[in-house]
Amino acid sequence: MEESKQQNKRQGPLAMSKQSNSVVVHNTVKQHGKRLYSPLARVPEQKDKPRQEYARPYVIGICGGPSSGKSTVVEIIKEKLPSAVVLNLMNFYKPLRGNLRRVSRSDSIVEEDKDEEQIKTEIRQVYKQNDFDSPDAIDWVLLNKGVQQLKSWNPFNKPIYDDETMIRTAKTDHIKPSSVIIIEGHLIFCNEDLMKKMDLKVFIDTDDDVRLSRKVLKIARKHPNDRTYLTDFLSKYENFVKPSYEKFIEPTKKYADLILPNYGFSTEVLDYDSMHIPAIDLIWKRVISEHTV
Repeated sequence: MEESKQQNKRQGPLAMSKQSNSVVVHNTVKQHGKRLYSPLARVPEQKDKPRQEYARPYVIGICGGPSSGKSTVVEIIKEKLPSAVVLNLMNFYKPLRGNLRRVSRSDSIVEEDKDEEQIKTEIRQVYKQNDFDSPDAIDWVLLNKGVQQLKSWNPFNKPIYDDETMIRTAKTDHIKPSSVIIIEGHLIFCNEDLMKKMDLKVFIDTDDDVRLSRKVLKIARKHPNDRTYLTDFLSKYENFVKPSYEKFIEPTKKYADLILPNYGFSTEVLDYDSMHIPAIDLIWKRVISEHTV
């Protein structure tokens, strides 16, 4: 008996089981994402328990101004952590022109009653008159509900928002729970309840001129024959996008655990989808060090 006690003492908090050749954790507690040794702790093995009884998903928030490179960062993370699920803030915009998920509600619409020109004019007016870079534009209740569902290892039917027509479509995207959840969006650090659900907060710091250039390039490629779209955007940039970034988004940089600089893109080939963002590997290294993926 005395010999067994001395053997356990020599093994310390991390011991190898002779029967299973697996690491057995003794006398440790987990605080702030790190496992610390404690002589008072008695952590039982969780060998046969369901995953959700002993683990919780790791939540990453990727924030930054419009066209800062957030989606590029998310894609790179997904390459390293392919099981991760993504919630894009764009799908949680309040549907200004109708919610087809609630066809019996007053906020639903019937596009068939309008001709194409009438719909186009209505869309343009809604686009010009509304600030999509204000926290008021987001359905925070639904987003927080979705994140909490996934954190509780429950599936979530993510809404699908059509940014062209500004409508929440009738279809949804069925998201299954995963060990890593990525929340992407320019305003995600503006909601305190949402930030409390994040384990790692990342801000992509991109120069205003670079972000504007990337957005103009995207519009030129997406609407090559519609100059009015670009004119409307530049007017909207001065009236809404730039002021809202300075008022709502840039101040939230202080909440980030990591700030990644992204000060350029390839002007030679005008490839706005391929960007080199320094130190991006810090994200998945942090996830792996703090969480078992």
